[in-house]
Amino acid sequence: MGARAAVMIAALISISFARDPKQSDGTCDSIKQEKEGVRLLIEALGDDDPEKREWATDKLIEMGKEIVPQVRTALSIDDPEVRFRAQRVLDIIAVRDRVVLSGSLLKNCPQIYKELAGVSFERKLDIFHKIIEVDGSRKSLCGATDDDITAVVGELILSGEKELSRDCKETICFVCNGGRPLTIEEIPEGYMRFGHAKLPALLPKIETFLDDRDICELAFDTIVDVARRKAIPTVMRVLEHEEKEMRLNAIAAVERLKMRDATTRLIGLLGDDDRSVRREAMYVLGELRPVESTKEIRRMLMDEDPLIRRTAVNFFAFWRIKEAVGDIRKLLKDREEEVCVGAIRALARLEAKEAIPDVRELLQSPSESIQSAALGFLGKMGAKDIAPHLVKLMGSGDDRVQYAAVSGLGEIGAVEALPGIMELIEKWKKEGHPPWFAPTLRKLCGKEDAPRLMSLLDHPNKWVRLEIAGVLGDIGIRESGSKIVDILKDEDGYARTHPAVAALDKLKARETIPAIMNILNDERMGIKGRGNAALALGKLGATEAIPSIIALFKRSDDAIVNELCDAVIALNATETVPEIIKLIERGGRVSERAAMTLGWLGAKETAPRLRNLLANIDGDIRGGAAYALGLLGAREAIPDLMLSLEDEEDTVRGRAALALGKLQAREAMPALKELLYDREIWVRGTAVTALVEMGEKDTLPDGVIHDIKALFDTEYWFGNIEDQDGADALRRLGVCEAEITTLMRDSSE
Repeated sequence: MGARAAVMIAALISISFARDPKQSDGTCDSIKQEKEGVRLLIEALGDDDPEKREWATDKLIEMGKEIVPQVRTALSIDDPEVRFRAQRVLDIIAVRDRVVLSGSLLKNCPQIYKELAGVSFERKLDIFHKIIEVDGSRKSLCGATDDDITAVVGELILSGEKELSRDCKETICFVCNGGRPLTIEEIPEGYMRFGHAKLPALLPKIETFLDDRDICELAFDTIVDVARRKAIPTVMRVLEHEEKEMRLNAIAAVERLKMRDATTRLIGLLGDDDRSVRREAMYVLGELRPVESTKEIRRMLMDEDPLIRRTAVNFFAFWRIKEAVGDIRKLLKDREEEVCVGAIRALARLEAKEAIPDVRELLQSPSESIQSAALGFLGKMGAKDIAPHLVKLMGSGDDRVQYAAVSGLGEIGAVEALPGIMELIEKWKKEGHPPWFAPTLRKLCGKEDAPRLMSLLDHPNKWVRLEIAGVLGDIGIRESGSKIVDILKDEDGYARTHPAVAALDKLKARETIPAIMNILNDERMGIKGRGNAALALGKLGATEAIPSIIALFKRSDDAIVNELCDAVIALNATETVPEIIKLIERGGRVSERAAMTLGWLGAKETAPRLRNLLANIDGDIRGGAAYALGLLGAREAIPDLMLSLEDEEDTVRGRAALALGKLQAREAMPALKELLYDREIWVRGTAVTALVEMGEKDTLPDGVIHDIKALFDTEYWFGNIEDQDGADALRRLGVCEAEITTLMRDSSE
């Protein structure tokens, strides 16, 4: 290009292209000038000077889609450089037209449109991975917004869907679900940190992954996680998916989303070729409790597969559906031992006294498992005449049979069998924990049995000693206090639920405080024993122990942090707050426990520090901080807690929900109602609990009581921390106190 052409282009740019082409005055001269300018810029695409070629390319791109027809004519020019650059201009203009990116991203990545329009799919993947990275404070490293991410993913799929690897599709699913790769030194490369905004705009793209066997399960779970009840049409389709695992995932989604309109589909799955599908469909039908499903499931009691027969029995027992008692009685003659045992236990749960004659016949069974189940049933039904059979079975070498026999004797109140039970305990030689005698001793023993019980505190098996201590506490044998104190020295035990500690608490044995103080202050004593002593002193209200407890905190021994924290909470020892704050620096469960303790102690001055912990890399710490902020009434933390409802960790989502309930954060109600359909039942239970605490019990869907009960389930055990919250919610929902007491007792054992 000569000097004249360059000057002309510059002149044309100054009078035409320096302004928005859309603002052209429309006169013939103006249009001619613009067309001539475009022609000269196209000509410059083939200039010998690389800088001029690039300059002309950029100018054409800036002019936008209005010049597309004229640039297309350049595709027929002989010069390959011009053709290549003209096509490049057209590609970039097309990307700019369909992809609108934020100013913050363009500022940090000024070449991003050119890169997205490039032919290298790998480079586009690099761009995608770059814009989703965040730092430790959840901020994008390159200023990308959620809309930017959605737009780039769309461009990625549009330009190379067949090239997307499993890893790439997986990342897209995670990003849609609120995940971002966290780029800080403390964590491994590739770690996904969730809790960011979900991107529902990506769902149509993820729907296309459902046909990919390698990624379909994650894609489906992502759709349900993000769309919640809006995903119901997808769930209904996937219930008929050819892959077993997909059908199972869809069944789980039906339960989670409380899809009563899926009843017919689930009943159809009772005839599925796969037994696990039939079993899960049966369970969820029980959860939904549709009347029409009962008849179909009764048929499953006669299924050829013993696992299905047993599952059907469990269904009727779990949901206490008594109309199936007649069919279950038929299974007492089942050829499979496990089915027969399941039927006996189901009849016991259903309190089917009419089955007593049938079950009594099973006492002659050669199977000890069937005999023990039959005895358990008869004991629960109050059949006192079975005591001799139970006593005989106590001599079995099978722990399960012995458990059933001893439990049955307790059920029927067979005090006459107590000497034999005591002798069995005294002669117990096996290592490990014998779990079968304590509940029966509580039912059968009185204060007159104190001497023999106290002698068992010297038993060689530490687990026997612990259980006997608990029994002595329950029946109120105060004179046992001094001997129970010695059990605190055991290095093992139950930590926070240590039976010896519980016994001293129930006995109100304050006379033992000096002896326990000696254990606490004995440097030669094992650290767990000193922790047990601290916990016992806390339960007994021994404020004189606080200086010694503070000294133990300073020892930096993580093994007894739970006991020490429980002790200072029981003593309301606010003077320990400075030491507890130091524990936060240790990380993991210690920091979690410290955070919660600050909440229970009402240390409001620590709220800013706790709020910062909501962004910690450790999920335990985030969860502990969330719960503590609720205890402290820190309403200023509500926005952060609402963000935590999207955290990847179950405990964080759940404890954030409970905290928002305590804070009466009504602005969080829509998010909490979405959490009613969380993938984890425990989290759903916390959402129900929070909404009930906020006075929303009348707006909740059916079946939420079952969700709350998950807070007590040891499968979801996070330290009994949520038990009281769940109990309060159940009371507000009208659940009887006896059932609540049973749930709390079972959770603590």
